[in-house]
Order: sequence, then structure tokens, then C-alpha cells
Amino acid sequence: METKFAIGIDIGGTSIKSAVVSREGKILYFFDKKTPDNFDAFSLYLDRIINLYKNRQNISGIGIGIPGMIDFKSKNLVFLPHIKYLINKRIINQIENKYKLTCLMDNDAHCALSGLLFFKYKRTDKTIILLTFGTGTGSAIAISGKLYSGNKFSVAGLGEMIIDTNGRLCTCGRRGCLNAYTGAIGIKRIILNNLNQNISTKQLIGLIKTKDIRIKPIVEEISYHLGIGLANIENIFKPDEIIFTGKNSVLWKHLKKMALATFLDNQFGNKKHISTQIKISPFGVKTGVLGAASLVLSH
Repeated sequence: METKFAIGIDIGGTSIKSAVVSREGKILYFFDKKTPDNFDAFSLYLDRIINLYKNRQNISGIGIGIPGMIDFKSKNLVFLPHIKYLINKRIINQIENKYKLTCLMDNDAHCALSGLLFFKYKRTDKTIILLTFGTGTGSAIAISGKLYSGNKFSVAGLGEMIIDTNGRLCTCGRRGCLNAYTGAIGIKRIILNNLNQNISTKQLIGLIKTKDIRIKPIVEEISYHLGIGLANIENIFKPDEIIFTGKNSVLWKHLKKMALATFLDNQFGNKKHISTQIKISPFGVKTGVLGAASLVLSH
């Protein structure tokens, strides 16, 4: 039996990750490149990687995850807060017409959870919440092992859950969203407000490890609001697992102690025990490309 391969493309506000993925979840030719700042450069890069992969393997289709909303009826991209030049573009039609391959697209968080369900949690009846900590904070929901889609563009907006009505300004224009404290842009604002300088996540972790006293209010602010968000998710869904993915998920082990203390204080009922498993995706930074490819491989 011939092995089935798909191209998985995970488009983020900061970078584009891509790979060829087999039906068994084996990853080939993984690439990670900074997201272009205009549509022409984006289209050129997309053509390059599709041609590169297409010429190396027997590709059955292309799956794409995007950090926004898709109108599946018109195949139009209707909302992308961090890549505005893609709004109203019909990438699916362009790719299918040019390469004569099936192209499927979904929200990036939905893709990530879809990949976990396909490659890791087959035939599960678990309720799983996934949070993506990238440029922004995305989310997806699986109830009893089935990916949940709402009645509007299939996006679960847990990152836009307001946890402090007088809180920090979010990129969506409102105040106090979870995203304002856990997305990369929100974290950068918190760091800038406290240190008067920009530092990377890697540098922040380095300062946490050295117990730099300047970092304490930053860690406390992020941890507290993340803990409130997790408690809200627990109180609403009572999930079996909450899974983190995205580049900033590496912060979890440094935020975990304070965040879980806040979680316990605000969870309904038991104040001594957390029954929900909270962990980072076992697929790490490749969760998105596996998820995008799973859109094709699962059909």
C-alpha cells in the first residue's frame, strides 16, 4: 500500500511552518520562516514551498492553518488580526486551480487540535481544550473526542474571554482579554511596561532562572491572569485535559506554580485538587503542521 503524504502549512503572525507529513504522522522536510509582511512576498513563498514539497513526494493534498476566521461557504478569509493583507483573499481557490491538488483550510487552533485527535487521541471520548500561545492566543474545543464548531466560522474565542474588565488593552480593541496577558504581543507590552525595554521570550526565561527581581511583577501578572482564564475554562467545560501549544507555551513551567494557585482559588467546588490535566502538546512546535496536514490525511 502506497504511503499517503500531505503538505501541512501552519501560518502564524510571526512565522510560517511547513512540512510533508505521512498518514502515520512522520514529518519530512520541516521548514520555519518569518511571515512575509506583504501579500506578494507571501504568495511567492507559498509557491516555493509547495513546489519544493510537490516535487519530492507523492502529495495527496495541502492543509493550511490560519490564525483567524474562514467563511467556508465562499472560501474567503474574513478575519486575521495579525496578517491583515490576507483578509478577503481566496487562497484555497488559488492553490487548487494552480496545483490541481485538494486544499483544505481551517483556523490554526482547530488544526492543532484536529492533529492531536488524529495522530495522538484516536477513538478518545475525552473533552479537551487547546490553547495556542503564539502572536495571539487561539483556542479549540473537543467535546467527547469530537472537534466542536460553533455557528460562525468555527472559531472558539477563549483567548478573547474577558478576565479583567479594567485590564490591559487587547489587540482586538477591548480590555482585559486573556490574550492581552498570554499572547506574544500582550506579553511584550507587559515586559515593556515593567522594564522599559523589549526582550524575547528566551531572554525572559533566562532572567526568571537567575531570579532577577525585576521579573517578579511580570511573572505575577501573566501567571495570575492565566490562572483566572484556566479556572474559567475549568468551571465551564470540566475538561479532561487542557493542552498548550505555540512558541510561548515554553513559559508554562515558569508560570505553573503561581497560575495553578490562582486556578485553585477560583475553581468552583474543590479548592484543594485539580482534576484536569494541564500540559504542553507532545508535538511541540510541530503541532500546527501536523494539524494542518491532518485536514487532508483524515479524509
